[in-house]
Amino acid sequence: QLEYICNVDSESSKMPRSMHEHEHLIEMLLLYHGAGIYMIDGERYTAKEGDLILYNSHTVHDEFCGSGSGLATYCIAVSNLKLEGLPLDTIVPESCSPVLPTGKYFDALLHCYKSIEQECLISGGAEIANHLTQALILKICSLIKEQGQPCRQPELTLATATRNFIDKHYRENIHLEDIAQATCANAYYLSH
Repeated sequence: QLEYICNVDSESSKMPRSMHEHEHLIEMLLLYHGAGIYMIDGERYTAKEGDLILYNSHTVHDEFCGSGSGLATYCIAVSNLKLEGLPLDTIVPESCSPVLPTGKYFDALLHCYKSIEQECLISGGAEIANHLTQALILKICSLIKEQGQPCRQPELTLATATRNFIDKHYRENIHLEDIAQATCANAYYLSH
């Protein structure tokens, strides 16, 4: 079910945003002008004109983190999405990157977003807008299968391993030697 569509132009995108998530919605953003930095579930992504940014429900995100260059996007939110093989309100599998270049399909996708927006402005156009949204979802699913990129695998650096240990044991009386032993590092090196 189409819940809303918004066209966030470059002036509106300058407004500050905060990290948030949607409990029962997925969002599909089409970046149609500029570029920006997006924080999605703790990962930083750079997106540019022609990219789709896809948020499953319960995905913590900040649409315009950092400074974008003339950033403009369409955003469509959908509820009660059930796709074969995926949990409810999930559009992009966990194994795939939430940022998807559209390539040669950009113009067609932009036209679809604009058509949905126009139907929402017309009295009685909600049903047509909803059907157009369903077609858009099918196209995006096809794009994910065709050219979706795997998620980046985080590198387990010494700093990350140290932070993970501290996060796991923060209620305990932790000593530098404990962290060094857990991370297989020299305590002197670790302290620096």
